[in-house]
Amino acid sequence: MGLLGKILGHEDGESDPPLTSLPDDRIVQFYGTWCGYCRMIEDDVDRLESEGVDMLRLEVWGNRNNKRLMEDLSGLIEEFNRGNYTVPMFYDARKQRSQQLLVNPRGYDEIMGWMGSGNADTVAS
Repeated sequence: MGLLGKILGHEDGESDPPLTSLPDDRIVQFYGTWCGYCRMIEDDVDRLESEGVDMLRLEVWGNRNNKRLMEDLSGLIEEFNRGNYTVPMFYDARKQRSQQLLVNPRGYDEIMGWMGSGNADTVAS
C-alpha cells in the first residue's frame, strides 16, 4: 500500500463509508495520488498534523466520491481559482469566503500563513 493510500486506509483512497458532505470544522486537503507536487508537500502536511492541525485528506483522482465533494466547491473554485480544479487544494469552511481556498502552496510556511488568516482555529490546544 502506498503512503498516500494509507492516509485513508485504502490503496485507492476510498473511505468507508463515503462522505456525503465536507466537514465545516477542520481543514480539508484535496490531493491526487499521482500528483508529484502533492507528494512534494506531503512532509509539510504531515508536520502540520503532528503539530495538532486537524486535517482531512481526500484523494480526488481515483476516488469518485471525494472528487464529487471537491466539485461541490465549484462556486468557490470558479470565483477564486478561475475554474481550475487543481491539486493540492486546501479548503477551510470556517474562513471568510475569499480565503477559504489555498491552491498549490509552496510548503509549510505558506500553509501556516493561510491557516492563521481568516480567524480559523486550526491548531489543537
